[in-house]
Amino acid sequence: MGSAHQDGDSAFQERYKETLSSLERYNHGRIYLSVKEFARASGLSAGTIYNQISLSARKGIAFPIPVVRLRNRPFFRIHDVARFLADLPSEGLSRAAS
Repeated sequence: MGSAHQDGDSAFQERYKETLSSLERYNHGRIYLSVKEFARASGLSAGTIYNQISLSARKGIAFPIPVVRLRNRPFFRIHDVARFLADLPSEGLSRAAS
């Protein structure tokens, strides 16, 4: 995933830690988020996420966050979601930590 941050970027690391902490509290420590939970955290609609997952599968284009299938349903690792949200510009999608 071509991220805009550098691994040593302390501002990114702080945003990541805050976002991860917020997601863990909100989701009671679970490590996977459903599409609806990811939608709530990101400000995207669940329909948009499902459409992008489907498009990614058909066109062979990677979704920005790895999709984990459990019982054939898409889920996202909480760490991947936190990294995605922390990597957004501050004027981007709403953050779970807000």
